[in-house]
Amino acid sequence: MAKLAQERSKRPEILTLAKAIIQSQSQEITQMQTWYKNWYGTEVPVNSTVGMGMGRGMMHGGMMGGQTSDIESLKNAANFDEVFLQEMILHHQMAVMMAQMLLSGSNRPEMKQLGDDIITAQESEIEQMRSWLTEWLL
Repeated sequence: MAKLAQERSKRPEILTLAKAIIQSQSQEITQMQTWYKNWYGTEVPVNSTVGMGMGRGMMHGGMMGGQTSDIESLKNAANFDEVFLQEMILHHQMAVMMAQMLLSGSNRPEMKQLGDDIITAQESEIEQMRSWLTEWLL
């Protein structure tokens, strides 16, 4: 969704947010791939979602399961910015839930720190996106 925002949005705020989302997801994926290799002695299997961006509630291609139809509707949205913000808020809320499960399910301190970091960042971005929706009266 963030890549699509870079193509469709005209608002500098959304363009900046999209860039930050892409960058943080890339860093999280790289970190998790490194941990996986260190812990299990092998690369993450190509057909696996284990460790592949799950910190942001992601699967292959930066989408959660079932999100493909959301991307299609977003591509054709007349009011792109409004639909993008609404969808990204939901996406972030799911990522927060997954990070909370990570906190309760992992004994690894680095994974717990990742979960804390994700929750902090996602909740801040949710607040900002809600503010934009209100401010811009979308």
